[in-house]
Amino acid sequence: MKKHVTKKRVVVLAALAVAAVAAVAGYAYWTNGGSGSGTATAGTADNNLVITASGWAGFKPGQTKNVDVNLDNSANSYSSYVKNVVLDTSQGTNGIATSNVGCLTTWFHYTAAASPNVDATLPASDSTNAFSSVGTLAFDDTATNQDACQGADVTVYLKVDNS
Repeated sequence: MKKHVTKKRVVVLAALAVAAVAAVAGYAYWTNGGSGSGTATAGTADNNLVITASGWAGFKPGQTKNVDVNLDNSANSYSSYVKNVVLDTSQGTNGIATSNVGCLTTWFHYTAAASPNVDATLPASDSTNAFSSVGTLAFDDTATNQDACQGADVTVYLKVDNS
């Protein structure tokens, strides 16, 4: 008996062929592999931590006073780690300045406390991070007249050192 190729059989066979091709193509798509890479640059610290030092009001020759600091991290939306607060010798005269002419910066000496003198992670957006005795400031008692330092503002420039 001879089979007749009818229009209906051609349509069914064509549909089956299209379905088979689609199934193979779909299988290849879902089992596809690959490799590659991507790069993004991390942000950088803004270096806008504010250090406010205090502790030597009413300073007189021959005295050594503890230096306390407040580390203000309120400008940062991220936490900041601080290991040490040290003298910033790039400012003033070796890190110290005075407001009165004749009050010599060489009469003052800052010594940082043993490392680490802070060793803290400051919370993001926090302005109240007080640390006591991160160092000392000494006012030498010399054999010369130091009257020029009476009423003078003594500025100690400090910076963060995480090395």
